[in-house]
Amino acid sequence: MSSKDPAPGMNRYAVMAQRHWQQWLPQRYAALPASERESYFSCLGEEAASQIANLAIELAGDTPAGEDYLTRVGRLNMSRLQAEEVVLPELILIEPEPEIDEEEEDPENSITVWERSKVESDRQLREAWDPGRIADERYAREQRERRQREQRQRP
Repeated sequence: MSSKDPAPGMNRYAVMAQRHWQQWLPQRYAALPASERESYFSCLGEEAASQIANLAIELAGDTPAGEDYLTRVGRLNMSRLQAEEVVLPELILIEPEPEIDEEEEDPENSITVWERSKVESDRQLREAWDPGRIADERYAREQRERRQREQRQRP
């Protein structure tokens, strides 16, 4: 196992933190003694999992009367995702170390790679969980297909 491979006993948040530190916090990662890294990230991952679970339960609230199974699964999944959105930036995906980029023309108006990747992942998450967007796309596709059928039927 190389120094970049996660330990087999680490949970997904521990692995996420270790990879994040390797990429975005290399000085902090290097400052951790190699013999203590597995323990540190395992504890960090367990703490994140605990906080996420507790916050997800709080966000999910009580089960509404008459809620069907799929609606309940959706509500619980959404509360877990919302909890991750709160906890991960605090414990796991902390701000990267500043980089000195001499090619940067105007650092005050530039967007960093970290910010760009965060914006992109936020956009993808919103798109993935936006039922309105899916319905809109389905409606647009159905309208296109209807127009195409009508055009084929015209003499």
